[in-house]
Amino acid sequence: QNEWKVDYDNTITISELYHRNYYQVMDKFLSRFNPTGAEPIPDSFLFNDSVNGTIPLEFDSRHLLRFINIGGFVSQFIYSPRIKFTVVEVDGVYVEPFETNLFEIGTGQRISVLVDTYTEGEFKKINHPYYGKQFPIYQVVVKSMLDVIPEGLELVKKHVFLYPGQELPSKVLDPEETLDSDDLVFDDFNIVPLGKIEAFGKPDRQIELAVKMENLGDGVNYAFFNNITYTVPKIPTLYSVYSAPKELLFDERIYGDNINAYVLKKNDVVEIVLNNDDDNKHNFHLHGHNFQIIKKGEADAGHYDSEISFLSDSSSENKYPMIRDTVFVESQSYIVLRFKADNPGVWFFHCHIDFHLEQGLAAVFIEAPDVIQEIETKGISESMQKIINKYDLQYKGNAAANSEDWIDLRNSNVQEKPLPNGFTLKGYIALLISSVVAIYGIYTIVQFGLDVDTADSEAEIIKNTNLLNKLQELIKDNE
Repeated sequence: QNEWKVDYDNTITISELYHRNYYQVMDKFLSRFNPTGAEPIPDSFLFNDSVNGTIPLEFDSRHLLRFINIGGFVSQFIYSPRIKFTVVEVDGVYVEPFETNLFEIGTGQRISVLVDTYTEGEFKKINHPYYGKQFPIYQVVVKSMLDVIPEGLELVKKHVFLYPGQELPSKVLDPEETLDSDDLVFDDFNIVPLGKIEAFGKPDRQIELAVKMENLGDGVNYAFFNNITYTVPKIPTLYSVYSAPKELLFDERIYGDNINAYVLKKNDVVEIVLNNDDDNKHNFHLHGHNFQIIKKGEADAGHYDSEISFLSDSSSENKYPMIRDTVFVESQSYIVLRFKADNPGVWFFHCHIDFHLEQGLAAVFIEAPDVIQEIETKGISESMQKIINKYDLQYKGNAAANSEDWIDLRNSNVQEKPLPNGFTLKGYIALLISSVVAIYGIYTIVQFGLDVDTADSEAEIIKNTNLLNKLQELIKDNE
């Protein structure tokens, strides 16, 4: 702040609002009655926890505006037709300052901008032919992330900057151009970190992750890295590190088959090659680190083959790549990230769209577990130990809570079984009953149509009803 000579410092949040609570929204989303995995549509969007937001400005001053997307789903653009933003920080990383009227901010992302204001005398002389003395700021929702757009859902929110003495306008003027999120572009790939930090060299460890979404045997739509949807282990992974034998600390098997576990050596340069094989874009966040954005494909750029692309496409890398901790990968596209494993810990790498995280789109980086054991000599904190004691929780062992045979994971939590390739026994029985009922219905119509003896008809009905009851009992036995 001192270097920027900031007079005023403001935090501005953007988010979405649901009229139902989180658990109700999530229960409806993660359901076999939502087989396509369509994300719940927000009821409205907020700006500083308000429907109609204002940003106060002072004359002849410099304002630092810290924008944060605290929502769980939708990316949004911030646009001002009259005020220039000077971007100075992205996700806590200082950048070489640059001016823009527009920027995009996804869930979990942060952008800080400087705004320099008029003197009182300059302000009095302003007479913009369209806006007059109004300084609107627009919040534009990225509509491509919404499966449906309900009637009445406002995708462009109008707010205003206010100078001293100004009253709120009765109506914020529409921008001179039409604002459609499909036409707006903000590319963070070419942003340069302050001090021009060079890209890490050849990685010591490369991790390839492929994103896809599909249904499992319970009918729910899940999200996957490399065909694995994150499933919570019986023992928190950090506690497995605390309690594991030293000779097994770097053995990825002990941390479970269903959490996408990757064990990293201290100070290794780690590269993540992430291919998004899904039709939607995803916003990925790494705990414990900032990463360099080495490569970033546009939408529909296709699958990224690192072995081929690094030989033929190495010139496209930035010498001073953007550094941040949350980044979008476009639909049917890829991103390549690098970071240095210099912060021992157990770190989550996940989609920051909360619905996708709940679907299991996550991996776990277990960084320098040998160092964790050395520096965490006291192990579990006192407050956590109280919770463990109170609820009689397990805190030693592998992912299956087995501390006797660390390679034995037979009782670990695993993802649902896949959908069957064809009919199950239950399906065949249901088909049989449906066919019998259909034939019986036709037979009954014909019987009554021919006016057969009523007594004989009733006997046939009783006989066939008993048959149906037996078939229904058979289905229940096979459920």
